[in-house]
Amino acid sequence: MARWFYRSCHIIVPSEHLRMPLAPYARSVQVCENFYAGSVGSIGEGSKVAPDVLTVLWNSNIIASKGFFEVFASVQDLRACHLPVNLVSLGALVADEELVSEALKQRFSDLGVPAWFDYRGPQSHARTVELLEQADVVCLPSRYNSECQPVAIIEAMCAGKAIVASEIPALRSTLADYPAEFVPVHSVDAISSALCALAREKARDPDGFDGARAQFAADARKRFAKARFDFEMKAVLAPTSVPDT
Repeated sequence: MARWFYRSCHIIVPSEHLRMPLAPYARSVQVCENFYAGSVGSIGEGSKVAPDVLTVLWNSNIIASKGFFEVFASVQDLRACHLPVNLVSLGALVADEELVSEALKQRFSDLGVPAWFDYRGPQSHARTVELLEQADVVCLPSRYNSECQPVAIIEAMCAGKAIVASEIPALRSTLADYPAEFVPVHSVDAISSALCALAREKARDPDGFDGARAQFAADARKRFAKARFDFEMKAVLAPTSVPDT
């Protein structure tokens, strides 16, 4: 019944990867990407990244199908190999189809509090941006079943951060031409390899590492600008001409 009703609707989606799958079920499907709601003019400027350690930021709620536990295991493996990698984690614990609330709380508790793991919990957006500026890498190897255009990835792009993401269509579409490391879902080894390569890249040239994605960040700030979103939504929603009566 829902599909029947949708056949007469114009659907607006935030990601190109949704256009073709939805096309048979709607009158039209138009793409208008999300926007970054923060101060895109200053994000990424004057970053305060520690020069002697690779700081990985988990900038999402702690959801099993987002890949949090694989990221934790990857950093744990790298620390066991004496690589200077830290993990800063934000967000609340949120149950999903993989781990119900009690199981999620127990698994998170079992991680303990290693010195290299800094869990901050839910944060204001302003504080999140500050922590993003202090990070080197945003990691989101998600397999979340309704993943689309995660704010964590958009903000990381706008800040010019290194990104490790799963190779699912939603994240490939979001990242587009932005240089990122793509990994298979569930693969701790692939995440570890990507983070290891980034740690060595930063150790060779910390200043170069910090500025390597500056032009891509500038492009992302244009792509996800609020003014662009407003313009495109107006073009979709407002008629271009008034029919003769």
